[in-house]
Amino acid sequence: MDHHCLWINNCVGYWNYKAFFNLILYATIGSIHSSVIVISCFRQKDWNYSGTTPLKIFYLACGLMMLALSVTLGTLLGWHIYLITHNMTTIEYYEGIRAAWLAKKSGLSYRHPFDISVYKNITLVLGPNTLRWFCPTSTSHLKDGVSFPTLRDSS
Repeated sequence: MDHHCLWINNCVGYWNYKAFFNLILYATIGSIHSSVIVISCFRQKDWNYSGTTPLKIFYLACGLMMLALSVTLGTLLGWHIYLITHNMTTIEYYEGIRAAWLAKKSGLSYRHPFDISVYKNITLVLGPNTLRWFCPTSTSHLKDGVSFPTLRDSS
């Protein structure tokens, strides 16, 4: 398990992480697209006739909400791109901070054991076929979910 997500009311883990990532990706793209549409409509509208103050406020409020949602989703997407490229879950990230602190305290260095390489990390989550990366139901690349490649396996 990675974490419990309130957006989907489910735990995000090995079997549904790709679908969760695609949800965040598509929601971010959709919110950016909606922001552009609302803002461009606001800018192109002819505001010279009377009685448009409530409409102006509506467009402004929608634009601000869409921008805020786009920034929020974009931040979440960036965070999960970082996690995928380092082959970590959210919990492993926070455990890694503590492990790195303990290693530094002992005079050692720490590297996450499942961080193989950026491309291999991405293919472990999204699959080897780049054409299927954006299809959330393409999960035939997932194994048993018990054993995972490590740095020692690749050296």
